Amino acid sequence: MDIDKKIEELRKEFNEKVDELKREYKEKNEKWIPEEGEEYYFIDEELNVGWNWFDNDDTDEAIVKYNKVFKTEEEAQEYADYLKARKEYSYEFSKEEWEDTRIDKYYIYYDYEDNNMGISSYSAYKLSLIHISEPTRHWAM
Repeated sequence: MDIDKKIEELRKEFNEKVDELKREYKEKNEKWIPEEGEEYYFIDEELNVGWNWFDNDDTDEAIVKYNKVFKTEEEAQEYADYLKARKEYSYEFSKEEWEDTRIDKYYIYYDYEDNNMGISSYSAYKLSLIHISEPTRHWAM
């Protein structure tokens, strides 16, 4: 096979894969908006799951604009559980605590590949994550 043909085939294959990954990313990160008459779920100010029929009225407009909306109750409940855990177990370290490298800082993470959550620690870096002061605190998801 001619080397130029092989390079062109590989370039085409590469570009197709890039396009596929871009589509997948857009689908995952695009805000879903229900269709007229469609049922949707959301998280209220008390972190409870609520639902509504989408009528495209002022209430729907406000909910969709200022909240995440979900296609299923299960998706909404999973997100509500995450928000509750974040609220309950978050700890905001003082400036002095951040600078003290002897103090471990623990954070909660979600592993998308294994579909589970975990806790890890670090001592010198501040990340934009949920921070907790004790690794042994029990939390439920």
